[in-house]
Amino acid sequence: MTDVDVDRSYIHDVVLRLVSAYAPVQASEVTTSSVLTEELGYNSLRLVELTFAVEELFELDTLTTAQVQPIQTVGQLQDFVLGLIAEGRCTPPAPDEVEDALRNV
Repeated sequence: MTDVDVDRSYIHDVVLRLVSAYAPVQASEVTTSSVLTEELGYNSLRLVELTFAVEELFELDTLTTAQVQPIQTVGQLQDFVLGLIAEGRCTPPAPDEVEDALRNV
């Protein structure tokens, strides 16, 4: 994908689907403003599992607690991943890789 808007939309969708798949509480609608812990039921273990899934899917080096601790909402996670892509620290996954990852949840 070469168009920045398409990439942004695609990444937002991928992260949203990943968060929804790993969410302990199935909310009627997961949005960018959904709070991971309060609204979606993420506890520390499930947050670690989500972090590992993001690392694997986006081929990231291990993220530190300091990097991910400030992330409270789906939108913040989306922006975090987009920032890493902009820095060249990770790459967007292919659609088939996303589907494979979601099947394994």
